[in-house]
Amino acid sequence: VFDQSFVVEGNEFEMTCSIGISMFPQDGEDADQLLIAADAAMYRAKLGKRSMLEWFSDLPDGAA
Repeated sequence: VFDQSFVVEGNEFEMTCSIGISMFPQDGEDADQLLIAADAAMYRAKLGKRSMLEWFSDLPDGAA
């Protein structure tokens, strides 16, 4: 879906989606830790190609 551009009032737009994934319990013991890990993974995904996803466990040292 994100690979398709769309037109609004004659203007063409493209959208991308970067997703960071963390898993309980290996990436965090509570919601705050899991969100920090997922956020770190999402920012790593943004460094890659468009519309990427990144697992926190795949980050170097697995650290946020």
